Amino acid sequence: MISEIRPGIHHLGDQILWISSELAKGRKYFNVQLVEGLYDLIPDITWFDEVTRYNSAFELDFHCKLIRFDESKYVSCQIPTRPYITIQFDSSKDNVNDCPEKKVYSLDEDWKKWIINRYTNMGFDIVDVGGMRWSLAEVAYIMKHSQGHVGAVSAFCLFSVCVGTKFTHVYFNANMKETMELFPNYYMSYGILLDNNSIRSHFRDPNLNIEL
Repeated sequence: MISEIRPGIHHLGDQILWISSELAKGRKYFNVQLVEGLYDLIPDITWFDEVTRYNSAFELDFHCKLIRFDESKYVSCQIPTRPYITIQFDSSKDNVNDCPEKKVYSLDEDWKKWIINRYTNMGFDIVDVGGMRWSLAEVAYIMKHSQGHVGAVSAFCLFSVCVGTKFTHVYFNANMKETMELFPNYYMSYGILLDNNSIRSHFRDPNLNIEL
């Protein structure tokens, strides 16, 4: 098992990974404060929303299979009538300067445009689920009725797997060589997590050939 101990889990993606790790161990009772609405989507658990996430030890198992949400908890909202995919390019590194993670995870505008063009040329409409415009239960509904999810390496790429989206493609802002130079342990952590959950990774390459 490849795992990492964190003193706190502040982001939705880490919270999804942590609770998936704990459920795999058989845990059913939770007393950790998570992002609003996340517990509501998880079947067969009991939870008490207490502030303990900043002063405890949290083990993240990168080999784990991500949980599946309870579809009965999704909240309906307006969606396109044509086939569509969801996208989300927001990154926690977008507004951070002189940060190696930004070079890899924060997508440049020209790369975002290239990605969107590739999928619109496949005939998909685009729904941007970034920017916290919907509740998590509404985002789950939008993703469930989509043809797939595309975006940066972020919480919503993991969230889409939990929803049961047909496919999830994530994009890096750097090519594979640059990514490995900056983060040599990537494949021993998040690389394993993405592969084990059928999330397809695409490194920056203008000649990239995307297949669904």
